[in-house]
Amino acid sequence: MDSLKNRSMGSRLFEIILHPDDLQKVLQHHERMKSAKDGEIIEAEYRMKHANGTYRVLRSRDIPFRRDSLGGVTQILGHAEDITDRKHMEDALRDSERRFALFMEKLPAAMYLKDLDGHVVFSNRFLNELFGWTDPVGKSTFDLLPVDVAQRMADDDRKAFDQGVMSTVEAVTDIHGLKRYFKTTKFSVPDSGGASLMGGISLDITEQKQTEEELRQSEEKYRTLLFSTGIGVGYWSPDGILLYINEISLKRLNGIKEDFIGKHIRDLIKHDDAEKYLERIHNAAISPQPSEYEDYVTLPTGKSWYLTIYARIVDSSGTVIGIQVLSIDITERKKAELALDVARKKLKMLNTITSHDIQNSAFSLSAYLSLAKKEFNDKKVHEYLDKETDLVQNIIQCLNVTKEFQELGTKPPIWQNVELVFCLAISHLDFGTISQHISLDGLEVYADPLLEKAFLHMMQNTLAQGVRVTEVSISCNEIEGGIRIIIEDNGVGVPGEEKEHIFERGYGKCGIPGLFLVSEILAITGITIQETGEPGKGARFEITVPKDVYRLAGNS
Repeated sequence: MDSLKNRSMGSRLFEIILHPDDLQKVLQHHERMKSAKDGEIIEAEYRMKHANGTYRVLRSRDIPFRRDSLGGVTQILGHAEDITDRKHMEDALRDSERRFALFMEKLPAAMYLKDLDGHVVFSNRFLNELFGWTDPVGKSTFDLLPVDVAQRMADDDRKAFDQGVMSTVEAVTDIHGLKRYFKTTKFSVPDSGGASLMGGISLDITEQKQTEEELRQSEEKYRTLLFSTGIGVGYWSPDGILLYINEISLKRLNGIKEDFIGKHIRDLIKHDDAEKYLERIHNAAISPQPSEYEDYVTLPTGKSWYLTIYARIVDSSGTVIGIQVLSIDITERKKAELALDVARKKLKMLNTITSHDIQNSAFSLSAYLSLAKKEFNDKKVHEYLDKETDLVQNIIQCLNVTKEFQELGTKPPIWQNVELVFCLAISHLDFGTISQHISLDGLEVYADPLLEKAFLHMMQNTLAQGVRVTEVSISCNEIEGGIRIIIEDNGVGVPGEEKEHIFERGYGKCGIPGLFLVSEILAITGITIQETGEPGKGARFEITVPKDVYRLAGNS
């Protein structure tokens, strides 16, 4: 560029090809050239329009070339270099550095660089805030951290330099005095000058470590609990390989872990039993609910009864990863049950013999009373004999009721269809003139096997005490916490003063038992009954069944 500045700046061409934003800058550059010394090089950057219409960045280096008689610069000599591509690269580099710096500042992990002597070259905001550092660059690890921590880190740094990369878990105390755990990866970073730097990234795993510790403590408590309660534990793969066995089980089997861990159930138990237990494992793997079994087992320590519970274990995706088996020694309980069963049978036999003898005596007494009436014609004597006969009949009827209910609670509850049981109950009675309305939606209840007897005696009461009854209905409706069965008739109902007493022992006649025994049968599985009818408009019995002892057809 060798034109005189004033003439150049005054030309229309120069104004056209220069970027408008750079025109003033170029004018100022030429103004500086007026006072430039000989040999002084003055640089300037500006944008100039290319023939294709785009602007290119030029860098010029100008020197005074010719002066007038007064020493003023009349011409300048310059060289302009197109630095557009380099400027783009520099801009891209600055953007990259800015993004990297922003990334380092926002990264929720500690990042740093150190030199071979352990001096900090770079540390991000997370690391600085962790320890409360304000200006760590140039300081060594020993300047910034306690000696024991710094020494441990320095040792790890040397290993990383030697190995190229290494990982470790570091425990440190932050500025607030809290213990923190970090998963740290250290690696050597070759520098452009040939030396190496130490790079490191540390991820905060404090919560993970705390969770692991809580889990470890929980498992320890679980093991202690199982050991103290004498529960054997086995953990099997879904295909029958033993993965874990606790000390209680080993003691029962008189062995050590190496005898069992990693072996298939067929290698541990004789064939027939192995197939039975393997089937249980397979069934547990496909069932969301635990399954229970009672077995009489022969072990090296002797024969015992065990309650065994099989439950599948699934991972977060729902995949079955194992079957946990808990084994509880119930030998003493089974012995007690056996002794109780023997005692119950003996009591039943004694009951039967006693009732039979009393009934025979009552029949004989009734016959003698009948003969006595024939021997005496005294009216007063006949009144006494009639009362005695009634008392004997009451004794006989009470014995019959006792015989019916002597099985109460002796057999385990079972699931029963309420509609079927109710129909069986009224089939024993004369219901020919009474219409029945049944709406139970397939309701089943878990109740004592004497449920049919309970319905039978309720309906006997209806026939005996429900004067002018022509209609009986039974229905149900679900309520909070269970379901309510409603039995209604259109008789005279229960007097208000008697409602609280009809379920008491001794209420009613023995020949037509009161509702005390009905209440007792239902109570075996937590079912309750009450009378809520309006006197004069019929009886209404509400039977409340808890949610865990009923089910509806299709929902079982």
